[in-house]
Amino acid sequence: MNQEGDLVTNFVCQMLPGANVTCRDLQSGSLGIPYKNEAASPFKLDYEMLAQAAYKKYESILQNDFLNNRRRLVGLIEQYHQKLSGCPLHFKDYSCETLIKFPLACLTDSEQQELAMRTSQFVKDTVKEHHPSQNEADKIQTTTLEDLKKKEKFCWIDTVKVLKDPKW
Repeated sequence: MNQEGDLVTNFVCQMLPGANVTCRDLQSGSLGIPYKNEAASPFKLDYEMLAQAAYKKYESILQNDFLNNRRRLVGLIEQYHQKLSGCPLHFKDYSCETLIKFPLACLTDSEQQELAMRTSQFVKDTVKEHHPSQNEADKIQTTTLEDLKKKEKFCWIDTVKVLKDPKW
């Protein structure tokens, strides 16, 4: 099942027998999950992680009420990122082509190999229970391993590098 889509959609559609309606709704986007709106911008999680790292690093100078000010801090980080990138402030479709990518921290080669090995075994064990056809089980396992090989699939913002950068 070489299926396009995100991890959640692929998991529901491939691994949960009987979830046909949910699978169809995820694929069509009719569940109302905001994959492409402001809440799911490509950088939204990066901004959240950067806000948490900044608070941890500068806790003594930031206000103690982090939970109430987190959204404000995330918004300020987003605005500053747009400004650094030369994008118009408060653009909402995240189509600014000059938006600077953050440095990334990724799994090491040995961590990727370990993840691939464990995932492969998990898929073998799980798929056998739900898909008696060996051919279908092999297709699912191959697709899963191909996904694991994609560059930057298991990377996240390197908040340490960002906060060391004098611009930040």
